[in-house]
Amino acid sequence: MRTWKRIGYLFMIFVLLVTTILPALPTKVVKAESNFNNVVILNENFDDEAVGETPPAELDISEAVDR
Repeated sequence: MRTWKRIGYLFMIFVLLVTTILPALPTKVVKAESNFNNVVILNENFDDEAVGETPPAELDISEAVDR
């Protein structure tokens, strides 16, 4: 019974330390890059597209297929 009491006290001390130290730590605001939204989403079905359309040369087309 003494060991469980000791473990309980140590756990309470740990919780108190964590709850008092973590809120006191400074937080850092991270801002996203300005060009983070440059992902092009393409459909897998191109039946409605006009024949002969080609994407720009600098556009990297990658397709993710769930299998």
